[in-house]
Amino acid sequence: MKSALTTRRLRLSVLIVVLAALFITDAWSKAFALGRGEQDWTLIPGVLRWELTHNTGIAFGLPLVSWFFWALIPVLIGGLGYAAYKKYRQGRFFELVALGGIIVGALGNIVDRLRYGAVIDFLHITYWHVFNLADVYITVGVVGLIISMLYEKKIPKT
Repeated sequence: MKSALTTRRLRLSVLIVVLAALFITDAWSKAFALGRGEQDWTLIPGVLRWELTHNTGIAFGLPLVSWFFWALIPVLIGGLGYAAYKKYRQGRFFELVALGGIIVGALGNIVDRLRYGAVIDFLHITYWHVFNLADVYITVGVVGLIISMLYEKKIPKT
């Protein structure tokens, strides 16, 4: 019979591999987008387009104050890392997965800013902003955290 600690470590190992794969997929998708250049094309007519943009702002294209961003990022990543560590110690795997998605998404976009001076976005849903896979990871992670807060008593510890 496996102990709870062994099960948690195994789940953590699998989560780390999955998060690494997500990070690599995000990086690959951005490299692919850059390789396609400015060529746009329709993925799902009337719904989803492939449209390369370089986002120098923050979420949804809002302007970015450079010094503030670079001062805030280590604090945010450190805080998320600490929260993930606490969730791991508490056996709250669902929240750990959600935080992992947020961290991987944030790191993917930070790498873009360091490499290109902007975030590479390429997915455009009609009537919405252009985004990338890292943005999807962040959004899904935030939704996961909201769900865990709303149903905290119903989500079991593992």
